[in-house]
Amino acid sequence: MTLRAEDNFYIAYRFRIPALSEGPEVVLTVDDLQQQVIFPYETWFTQSGCMREGKIYYCFGVGEIDPEGRPSRIRVYDTDTGTIAAKYDLNAEIPLEMEDLVIKDGWIYVNTNSSPKRGQGDPVIYKLSMPK
Repeated sequence: MTLRAEDNFYIAYRFRIPALSEGPEVVLTVDDLQQQVIFPYETWFTQSGCMREGKIYYCFGVGEIDPEGRPSRIRVYDTDTGTIAAKYDLNAEIPLEMEDLVIKDGWIYVNTNSSPKRGQGDPVIYKLSMPK
């Protein structure tokens, strides 16, 4: 049996944000769940991402180094509609394994898994424009 990305789902949960007065350790339960959204999962190799203005910006893939063909991609999930709002297919632009991203001043910054211990020099961070 061949596993396909489209046979999976990406499930996002929103929990309440605990108050500082609740102490240094908080255990969230199902009662703290505020929203669950199920998105199509049509690309492989989950990495990390961030949330901004009701959208989840998430990176996937390991770039050109992957013989399995799991390319560098970003998906923007809209939590209001439960759809993929934007797709970035970035293997040509980001040939390295993406690890995380952050949005700052209207740009997406992508951190990659490149380091001296892997023989690739300093870590590389890419700067991308935001989707329209």
